[in-house]
Amino acid sequence: MASINKILSKVNQATSAINSIKGVKSKIQGKGYTANVDKLLEQSEEAKRKLDKRRQSLQKNQDAANKAKSLRKAKLPPSPEVSELVYPLGENLYNYIHFSIRPRRNRGTKNGQNLLNDSKTEIYLYIPENLTNPTNAKYNEGDVGSLARSFMGRADGAVGGTSLGNNEFIDGLSTVVQEGMNKLINAVTGDVVNFAQGQAVNPMKEMMFQGVDFRSFQFSFVFQPRSQDEADRVEDIIYLFKTAMLPDTFGSDESSTNVENYFNYPNLVDVSWEGQCAKHMDGFLPSVITACDVKYNNGGKFATFETGQPLNITMDLTIQEIKILTQETYQQIACEGSSGRLHRPDTSIGEGTPSILDTNRTGG
Repeated sequence: MASINKILSKVNQATSAINSIKGVKSKIQGKGYTANVDKLLEQSEEAKRKLDKRRQSLQKNQDAANKAKSLRKAKLPPSPEVSELVYPLGENLYNYIHFSIRPRRNRGTKNGQNLLNDSKTEIYLYIPENLTNPTNAKYNEGDVGSLARSFMGRADGAVGGTSLGNNEFIDGLSTVVQEGMNKLINAVTGDVVNFAQGQAVNPMKEMMFQGVDFRSFQFSFVFQPRSQDEADRVEDIIYLFKTAMLPDTFGSDESSTNVENYFNYPNLVDVSWEGQCAKHMDGFLPSVITACDVKYNNGGKFATFETGQPLNITMDLTIQEIKILTQETYQQIACEGSSGRLHRPDTSIGEGTPSILDTNRTGG
């Protein structure tokens, strides 16, 4: 495209030069010098015709290139736009909690609205009180009785530690039978035999690891807008959180009468700390919004701006992570302060592994 413009510029310069020749001709004839002027003029007119033809050809090529470029742009999906909302307005806080709402899958549906599918939304809020960052592991009590323990002990002593011979099996079984008889006698006598012998039954329980639950977090924000602009901003923030939390619907095809019998997954949310506190506070794994409860003028007299917008709003926001916290995923969100004092791997086996919800998403 640039080369065509350069050629056109040169063609236009040449045309200007030819036009100037006509002016030179007039001056020459005015001075009485007419020799070879007509021949020079004829040559200049021929050059002008060739240049005009060349300019028309170049202009056609340029128009075709512009049209092709427009068509390419029309076929491409719009690039994600980024919108930012901050509360409170007009204050530069040292620390913020940052909610980055990823675009959801663009279904292009006619029936459903399918909002927040082509833009990334960044929301910065003040850090609320009473923050909790839970980390839990689940264990259950498990019975490991005499038979299991006997077999485990004898298996460790067996050849290779992987199999039991006939003798080991018989010894283990006899131990279990003997203990079973003792339990039966004590059950009949009300545990008198064990009492007389100064012994008690060992319950033989062990803590069995069961797994890790998905972590959930709740944030309570109190909005007290001081201006109309700030009240509008609060309304926008609440609207975006609720819209990101809810699914949109779509059908198996795009006909206007089609039943919307499918849910489109809601938006994923990345939560992080902004400011110096990020160095000393653990972060969050990718999450979804599970609740957005709004209370107006909580515990006080109902008051509004002249426009009717409440002066006191409480928003309780709950998010739940979509990845299980393991050693590997924890290294991705552990506070930066500990990394300088304790060793942790540079990479994690969880890095770059998208959730099933991340498939075909943009902006993420």
